[in-house]
Amino acid sequence: MPEPRRRRVPVRPPRSRFPGAGRRPGAGRPGGAPGPAAGRAEGGLGPLLRKAAYVLAPGTLVIGLLYYFGSTYTAAYYAFFGVPTSDLSFSVQGYLANSANAVFLPVWSVLCCALVVTLVLCAADGRVRLRRGAAGWRRAYPVLLLVGLALLLLGFAVFLEPPWWSRSVLSRLRPGWPRELVPPLVVAAGAGLAVGAVSLRRLGRRPVGGGAPGERVWTATAAVLVAMLVLTVFFALARYAGDTGRARAGADAASGFRGGTFALLYLRHPMVYDVTGISFHDMGEGGGPFRYRYAGFVVLAKSPSSYYLVSHEWRPGNDVTVVLPEDDSVRVEVRGNSARYGE
Repeated sequence: MPEPRRRRVPVRPPRSRFPGAGRRPGAGRPGGAPGPAAGRAEGGLGPLLRKAAYVLAPGTLVIGLLYYFGSTYTAAYYAFFGVPTSDLSFSVQGYLANSANAVFLPVWSVLCCALVVTLVLCAADGRVRLRRGAAGWRRAYPVLLLVGLALLLLGFAVFLEPPWWSRSVLSRLRPGWPRELVPPLVVAAGAGLAVGAVSLRRLGRRPVGGGAPGERVWTATAAVLVAMLVLTVFFALARYAGDTGRARAGADAASGFRGGTFALLYLRHPMVYDVTGISFHDMGEGGGPFRYRYAGFVVLAKSPSSYYLVSHEWRPGNDVTVVLPEDDSVRVEVRGNSARYGE
């Protein structure tokens, strides 16, 4: 009697505990192409360039803003004396150095306000999570939003400055930084209140998918409000930089240019000038080719081809700026504080 045939049971090789072990790179892919993990492992310049962009882009923006505010400050300073900065050939480093006088105080103030707003929102979020006062915070956001939008509407008057705005509002503010800085900061406060109201609305709510139409509208609203806030702060900083430059020029003139550079002029020919406070001395033949000596000038600025000079007794009515060409007909000696008025 023939023996019954035995059934064969296929024996599989033991599976590894680690997925993909023993498999060649690219196995199972068309053409044996390596997978995305292999591409990430290879590295390359991509991650390095992305990290460099994160560092360079904000740095370039900050340098551009400092250059703009520094140039605004410098132009306002020299415009006070009637000198255009286009004639002075300032370097980029010079504008950046002058920007510290223009933006330090307002930027510090804006950062302090941002810190206060952040702490208030954190406190509100904590109370909502603890279910204490949640309804009150949610009822407050419509009021804050309406107040913020009302203040934002003042931006049209602040930016356009119609005659009625100048007569009714600006004329009541003290000349200087209050007149230049307070109106745009009020508009910026309105934008900040509106942004805070949108943030309060989201406190204590269930997270909703980003694709919900209502949430997309509120997200877009918050983005527009932040853009308006940044634009208003930029406008305020520009106004403050110009006003600071004019105020610094007036203060330097009122102090007799203390700390400035005083000059002694020696000329071959007499110079005609229409300012007071300048002493003239004809040294005669013994004085050599530069026999005419003038003292009492202050070097306001120096261009590649000329000196810009003012009297140390500068005041309204005695505010002429003398432009002296730098050539072989003049010799200039500069002195510091130890020899005031060039004497």
